[in-house]
Amino acid sequence: MRDTYVITGASRGIGAYLAEYYERKNKIVIRASRSCGYDVTIDEDVEVLASLPSQVDVLINCAGIAAMNAAALMPAKTVRDIVNTNLIGTHNVCTALFPKMRHIDARIINFSSIAASLALHGECIYAASKAGVETMTKVLAKEWAPWGITVNCIAPNPIRTDLIRGVPQPLLDKLVNEQAIKRYGTMEDVANICDFFIDPRSEFVTGQVIRMGGP
Repeated sequence: MRDTYVITGASRGIGAYLAEYYERKNKIVIRASRSCGYDVTIDEDVEVLASLPSQVDVLINCAGIAAMNAAALMPAKTVRDIVNTNLIGTHNVCTALFPKMRHIDARIINFSSIAASLALHGECIYAASKAGVETMTKVLAKEWAPWGITVNCIAPNPIRTDLIRGVPQPLLDKLVNEQAIKRYGTMEDVANICDFFIDPRSEFVTGQVIRMGGP
């Protein structure tokens, strides 16, 4: 029985939806977001999260930020913020919670983006950070398999959240039309994939990246 979930980026978007979704399923959900006092880029906040007095059955890393600009025009601070949140933040939470997960048949789900596989124009550092998350997922899957922890990744196609609010509509339409299934993704699509990864019958599924909507 998987009862305790930690969900980062749980104050809005996909993270907020999944937190509410699993709370409705009577799971204990620890919401880890800046508004809840947990910034995944700050060591002290991650240490507090790791000190919570319970084992963690499922970790879902939704925390992420994006900025769209030509690589030569991207401010250095924005580059650091994106890498710190998307890549280093994911690593920080995974490794901090590992001691709470290694004695059980636990699940970790990280979040990438189709920006990583499509090498999207104007998304240089964001796409690179998400590509790093995918590689991290595969490495952790190998390292932590002896403890029964599976580590997988979801790469959403465009979903109508705040994260894509600044992306031009023609570009979003182009992305959707390049998919095998030509529609926007939904929160329900994401939850379905999470349920698949979390299911006890998925114990043999690890190191995988599911790209929503098809290649």
